[in-house]
Amino acid sequence: MKNLFLSFMAVLASVSSLYAQLPDDYRSEQIYLSPLQASVMPGDSIDVEGIVTSLAGDNIRPYSRYLYVELIGEADSALVRSKVACDSLGHFSLRVPTDPLDSKGIYWLRAYTSLMRNFNSASFALQPVLLGTTLPTDDGIIDSNASLSLFPVGNVLSSGRPQNVVAYLSSGQGFPLGNKKLTLTDAAGKVITDAITSPSGLATLSFLPAAGQTYTVTFSDMGVVKKQTLTAGDGTTPKVEGSITGNRIAFHLEGVPHGGRLMVYDRANGLSEAAISDATGSMTLPVAPETATLFLTDADGTVLASTSMAASTAAAPLSFSVPSSIEAGSPLEISGLPKDSMSIVFTRILPADDLMSGHAESAIKYLSDFASPIPFPQRYFTSNARTRAEDLAAWMSTASFKRFSPGTVLHESPNQVYAYLPERFMEITGQVFRSRENPFRGGRIVAYNASTDCVYDTVIGPDGRFAIAVDNFPQGTEFFLQPINDKGQPSRSEVKIDDTTFPTAMIDRAHLPVDSRYLAADVSIGKGSSLDPHLLADVVVKAVVKSEPKSTEQFYATRYKDREDIETKGYQSLRDIIRDMPFLRMERVNNGWVLATTRSAYSLSRGGTLIPVLIDGTLFEPDEYASMIDMPASEIESVEHLTPTQAIAYTSRSINGVLNIKTRNRGTSQPAPLKGTIVTPMGLDTDAVADVATIAPTRPGRYRVAVDVVDASGHIRSAEKWIDVK
Repeated sequence: MKNLFLSFMAVLASVSSLYAQLPDDYRSEQIYLSPLQASVMPGDSIDVEGIVTSLAGDNIRPYSRYLYVELIGEADSALVRSKVACDSLGHFSLRVPTDPLDSKGIYWLRAYTSLMRNFNSASFALQPVLLGTTLPTDDGIIDSNASLSLFPVGNVLSSGRPQNVVAYLSSGQGFPLGNKKLTLTDAAGKVITDAITSPSGLATLSFLPAAGQTYTVTFSDMGVVKKQTLTAGDGTTPKVEGSITGNRIAFHLEGVPHGGRLMVYDRANGLSEAAISDATGSMTLPVAPETATLFLTDADGTVLASTSMAASTAAAPLSFSVPSSIEAGSPLEISGLPKDSMSIVFTRILPADDLMSGHAESAIKYLSDFASPIPFPQRYFTSNARTRAEDLAAWMSTASFKRFSPGTVLHESPNQVYAYLPERFMEITGQVFRSRENPFRGGRIVAYNASTDCVYDTVIGPDGRFAIAVDNFPQGTEFFLQPINDKGQPSRSEVKIDDTTFPTAMIDRAHLPVDSRYLAADVSIGKGSSLDPHLLADVVVKAVVKSEPKSTEQFYATRYKDREDIETKGYQSLRDIIRDMPFLRMERVNNGWVLATTRSAYSLSRGGTLIPVLIDGTLFEPDEYASMIDMPASEIESVEHLTPTQAIAYTSRSINGVLNIKTRNRGTSQPAPLKGTIVTPMGLDTDAVADVATIAPTRPGRYRVAVDVVDASGHIRSAEKWIDVK
């Protein structure tokens, strides 16, 4: 078996240590979104928590430290967009405002990381939420709007060998119709087999078709009759079937063209190719996969047929206990869940008929990589183990792999496949120009955050480009950017920060339960989504740059003590003055003193925490500090902690600024403020959700307690239990 692994693109040497080693098997990240409310009123916030994972074997921790969460409206436009930090375990939370929304109906939360943008946006996390309306209830009525759908395994009904056909039965409102009989007959009306639908409305019919024969599946109940037909082919149409047993994948092929290729992808082993020697065969993978997809392609890698499978074995189901009933408005007590610091637990109480709320297990393991014309088994987490396994196998056979196409990645270089690196830290990127078409070459660029007094710097590349790593900052934070030439002098060159791009939203609304009480008139249903990541252009958001000539004094409002302050507060020496200035400290080293900042420069910056000292324009070295630390305060006119851009006029060692001291007799003027570039990059949404107890609804009735656990061993499991609210 020939491996088709591609190496991940190398990152910049200066920051390579900050990146986790990414795999070469096209693995990505997955996100689970868990809104704490299924429905909110206009003006209220949507409280959301979730987790980012990598599904990298037993290590599920994410590569990224940041993600983007959007609230999508009916026109597939992002009405709200936030950047959020997750912790080392991938957990995050935020509050999404609904203030800009003026229409009731269904909206969508969408979440993704930078790494996920390398692949199809259809794999981004999606979660519908209701604004100003309520969930529909299942009235149990079966009418002419009921739907019956058939899906031959492998997408083609073949002849001459046993075949499985998956059937899905749902009501006109979109609720699954369980415990209903389906009958399969031949063209003469003879009954061949029958099956009973699961609580999720799924059933699998097995039989031996004859070439060219037509078969009918019929549902009949309460006077409603639904029929669907299938015709068996002759084996010339491209088709692939498969199954997983441990680390072995068995396959059967039909309609293989000349030069045809067989490929398999799973998260554990990556993309591989098997030699085709016969129509039926098997391959052995190094690691047993949970899910896998077989692709039958032509010689160029264009997919002709595919099939997706789930392993027959699964992790032990999640176990927990809740009381059979609870008083309305009371906190819910759940026992049996992990309490260690490395496990993440999500809990919520859902209405009995809620089909919109997701689960971590299905969202991360299945919906992130697979798309189906039917919803994920809607009663999966309230069914027994056997029914769960049967429903999962049935659903997987209807699904297609959506994250990428083998032909696409095989024909691209690693740099093209991984155009977006995982974000491990915040950064400001852009380009410096001496003139309109003449990039600034050599030198450095300094970024100053006036809100924190932190300073960051980096080299400017030969093309004028730069990327400054900075500490986390909230949305709305302004930075002052100043290029410095290779002689250490500030430059008035033009600084342009990069525009921010975001992937276009294309929401598939086909699986929503449709009900007049549920949808506002202006909410559309049935929009499709493209499965080609290269078809949709990114949405470009112009970077916020304030480079017009304006006072930048706010960025030079440094800590300052003048003669009046010195006399009013009765300082006796320079040592007393420095002790009373924020973010400065004097430290004794050996037999001398050093002056340092308590707000250290970013770890990638040079210079450490030391601050040079100027007295009347003369630069003092650290070994001379002892001679000036006891300078009488009566001789001092002013003491000022200059910003790095001000300090450049005196010394190139200015990454932490300079302490500028003027004496009463020889005080000198300080340099005039520069006119730099002020930018407002996209910052973080810091409005996190408080950790509160799960409270029972105030309305009595039948509910489901939904629990998701991502444990320290990397297992992702979800389960539900019924509870009565009194």
